[in-house]
Amino acid sequence: MEAFEVTGAAIVLAGGRGSRMGGVDKPTLEVEERSMRASALLAARSALGEGAPLVLVGERGADVQGVGAVCVREDPPFSGPVAGLARGLAELERLGSTDEVVLVLGGDMPWLEPRVLGALVYECAEAPRKVAGAVDAGGRRQFLCAAWPRAVLARALSHVAGEGGSLVGASAKSLYRALGELTPEPVQSAWLDVGTLAGASGLAPELVARSLSDIDSPEQLEQARSRR
Repeated sequence: MEAFEVTGAAIVLAGGRGSRMGGVDKPTLEVEERSMRASALLAARSALGEGAPLVLVGERGADVQGVGAVCVREDPPFSGPVAGLARGLAELERLGSTDEVVLVLGGDMPWLEPRVLGALVYECAEAPRKVAGAVDAGGRRQFLCAAWPRAVLARALSHVAGEGGSLVGASAKSLYRALGELTPEPVQSAWLDVGTLAGASGLAPELVARSLSDIDSPEQLEQARSRR
């Protein structure tokens, strides 16, 4: 795939409790000698370019010190992915970022391919009112592997918060549900499957499928670490 003339920023969410991993901070766990959250950040940096703003919503740590990301926490901590996104977007604004496209990524995806992320960013940028998300090999929508128009992300967050202004406990899925409820016009979402992303990125479907895999359990972590 040729380099895209598109600029963007990235928010990587890594602030969960790790309840499925026995309370361990999952994104800090290593796969192939690097923490999963560091791998996600580096993939975003490679896709967007060296100067792209990166925000990690999670604890600071030695594993991400050399990546160049700003680390913040959602308020209150462990209040969910949507609260984390709001905190990340606020940090981008504080940093003075004016990028129109924001990559929204989970910190538990250790094999993200920069060219897959680039394809999502390009799809989003082609239609400024469209969110571009990935569908994994099992047909599951990866809500935390998507490119959002910055303005749309801000509107969707505001819509989910509602009059009470709280995003505590809101799910990532609720943010996408809000797209169809935005006024005066709803916003479309485009879900790109493995075959579509393979064609757009120039990568083999097997690499794209691997790129969209996340780690949700100790068993999956063990399998990931046993790969060669």
